[in-house]
Amino acid sequence: MMRSISVADRCGFRVLMRHPAGQAFVERVIARGSADVVTAFSGGLNGLREATDALLHIMGRYGETIDRRAAYSADYQRYLSERQVVAPEIVRAQR
Repeated sequence: MMRSISVADRCGFRVLMRHPAGQAFVERVIARGSADVVTAFSGGLNGLREATDALLHIMGRYGETIDRRAAYSADYQRYLSERQVVAPEIVRAQR
């Protein structure tokens, strides 16, 4: 985790995904100013969605994005189609 902080200190937008077991670490990262956003949820509980929503908000595009999703606009339909074309590759490291 310490290496993550040194990398985060050099990034332009830093997100810390909260983890239930790491409250002391979260508090230290906040005290250092090493995160721009600290999610309320972990990655497995929609923390990534929370982080991307925060990024959209900072970019000034949150309202527009949500409105397009809700309206099922042509832009959103095109995004969904393009997203489905990408086939994820799962690579497992040997243990």
